[in-house]
Amino acid sequence: MAMVWRRVGLLEVDYTIFVISEGGRIWPDANDGTDHLMADEYPVENGFIVHDNLSTIVRTGFHTGPVELTIELHDTRPEAQLDPWQEVAEFTAHSEFGDLRVAAFDDFPEWSLISTGGRGAYGLRVHAAGRDSALDGSRDRSIEQYLVVAWREPSIVDGVTILKTTDRTGAEYRKVESS
Repeated sequence: MAMVWRRVGLLEVDYTIFVISEGGRIWPDANDGTDHLMADEYPVENGFIVHDNLSTIVRTGFHTGPVELTIELHDTRPEAQLDPWQEVAEFTAHSEFGDLRVAAFDDFPEWSLISTGGRGAYGLRVHAAGRDSALDGSRDRSIEQYLVVAWREPSIVDGVTILKTTDRTGAEYRKVESS
């Protein structure tokens, strides 16, 4: 269970989200093939992540600004490290073309490529901290932190497994979605 590589950088978030998807696409519309998304269009019942076979949306605490993002690729599924994180979720994603990456509306950093092992299934564990620091505002500097841990998986498993939920932001999203 060794880490293969680790990358750290800033991602410029807009509309309270960033995505993990093939090519960094923002949830393609099946009718016209364009990329569009408004965060409120997709329910986040678990308060953190919306996942389907095309994309994964990660909800942030603030609307616009930089978040600190760390991506790690491991050779096998590592043990979950829940502390010091406030929200942690795990799921699998399929990379059809070997271009699974993290992106935001106007930020598609080259260093955010997850699927460096090529096409196929990847286990992903997303961690968040600091989402309560600037609720629904904007920031010039990063306070929110995210860690995406990835590893190869033999097959796709449906659904999202929530491993930890402790921040106010997630509680607010869950409250809104349940009403």
